[in-house]
Amino acid sequence: MTFVTVLRRGRLHDAIDGALAERGLRRRVIASLPPTQVVLTWHHRHDSDPAHAWLRGQVRDVLREATDGTA
Repeated sequence: MTFVTVLRRGRLHDAIDGALAERGLRRRVIASLPPTQVVLTWHHRHDSDPAHAWLRGQVRDVLREATDGTA
């Protein structure tokens, strides 16, 4: 079986690896990608918009969680 999955930076194993191990299988890693910088941008007229500020905060929080706090 061949499939592709993306692991978060620094993570070498995840739930898929556990499920495969239970069946006596393992994943073969074929590629490693360098970290990518994520940048949030917006028009300056939204700088003081409370709803926009909230949304930016939500996006930042999700990115921090997804990148182990490095975003």
